[in-house]
Amino acid sequence: MEKERFRGICSVASEGKLKWVDNLKTHQSGRVLSCASGKFEIESEGHHRKWNPEECAERTYGYLPVYGED
Repeated sequence: MEKERFRGICSVASEGKLKWVDNLKTHQSGRVLSCASGKFEIESEGHHRKWNPEECAERTYGYLPVYGED
């Protein structure tokens, strides 16, 4: 995942909006709670986890948000 997309997802999640990502390595999905130390803080299957953004893809539901533009 690109750094700009990671920052955008983190920004939206910090505003309390729901964001979901898929872990391409473990094939799990999770809700982004926050971001810390360059990783996603995720709730997945009832557990809190930390995922590297390089292993994740944003769940877009057919709509790809644009981050970093005003």
